[in-house]
Amino acid sequence: MAHLHVAQIAYLSQQLIDQIKNVNNLIVRGKFEFDLIQQTLRTLLTVCGELDAEKERDHE
Repeated sequence: MAHLHVAQIAYLSQQLIDQIKNVNNLIVRGKFEFDLIQQTLRTLLTVCGELDAEKERDHE
């Protein structure tokens, strides 16, 4: 019976390690995606600012 408990502990420990690795990978991917969002937003704001400046020059 003790062997069954040891096997369960070994299995659950490995499962926990695998799940932690998966969470870590998701966090890394999430950070990468967030960085892309920030870069895209900066570019969008720059382009909008340039468009507004161009509109102001055209109205002068």
